[in-house]
Amino acid sequence: MTSHTETNDSIQEKYHFPKERLPNIMKDENKTPLVIVACGSYSPITYLHLRMFEMAKDHFRENKEYELIAGYYSPVSDTYAKEGLTEAYHRVNMCQLAVDSTSDWLMVDSWESRQKVYQRTAVVLDHFDKELNQPGGGIKTDSGEIKKIKIMLLAGGDLMASFGHPGVWTSEDVRALI
Repeated sequence: MTSHTETNDSIQEKYHFPKERLPNIMKDENKTPLVIVACGSYSPITYLHLRMFEMAKDHFRENKEYELIAGYYSPVSDTYAKEGLTEAYHRVNMCQLAVDSTSDWLMVDSWESRQKVYQRTAVVLDHFDKELNQPGGGIKTDSGEIKKIKIMLLAGGDLMASFGHPGVWTSEDVRALI
């Protein structure tokens, strides 16, 4: 029998950025391709966490500027100081089960949850930008052009409330989110 630590270590080695639900080609090359990312504890993931993505999808369906191509959950690492936080491994699995049973466009990225220190939201969004837009990345249009994917933070109520707490957000992070 392996210990929980050994299980987490072997999972750490197997990390890959999930892209299996990303389309290969944009539907409307006149729009900006968009991926939305929601960071959070997801301890546990709830119906409202799933619903906020669907509400965002509805919004962007009406939007003339962006084509929403995918959404990602990014659970925080175990170093996030929240009382009662379930281990990251389990939270990632709960998120994965939720998206597998409800969605064909949402994915779970475990990178943030695997980090040994807490990662600021701006750093996590930079990770997504790098993974999706690295050389050879982006998304193709019908005409063969490759467009850079815009990364946008999808914020739930807890995150929005944190903007009102002094010292939680650095001015650098706030600028990165705008």
